[in-house]
Amino acid sequence: MGNETNRLFNQPFDSLDDFADAISERLHCPVTIEDSNHHLLAYSSHEDETDAARISTIIGRRVPERVINRFWKDGVIPTLNKSDEPLVIPTISDIGLGNRVAISIRKNEEVLGYIGFLRSVAL
Repeated sequence: MGNETNRLFNQPFDSLDDFADAISERLHCPVTIEDSNHHLLAYSSHEDETDAARISTIIGRRVPERVINRFWKDGVIPTLNKSDEPLVIPTISDIGLGNRVAISIRKNEEVLGYIGFLRSVAL
């Protein structure tokens, strides 16, 4: 990480939403943070460009069941649970999911949650 990124994240944040906004500003894409049970903890603001899965997650304060079920079926969640690396999740139109990158949040070996990044042209 560069010095600018270190300065950006090496500070206290008033809320998880502020942290999500900081990530979003740095990566130029919308961000969601959820717990290990897929309940929404925080989300960044976004411009006009988003997808139906993100809107449903924000409104329902939880990742929609259709998305969770598909992620299990397609191996997304098991892969995130086993890896520290970001995972590219291609568009899945039938569940309203745009192109994403996700990464698990961990403390030691325990998965505490996930951060999802709606990919844009900037990534």
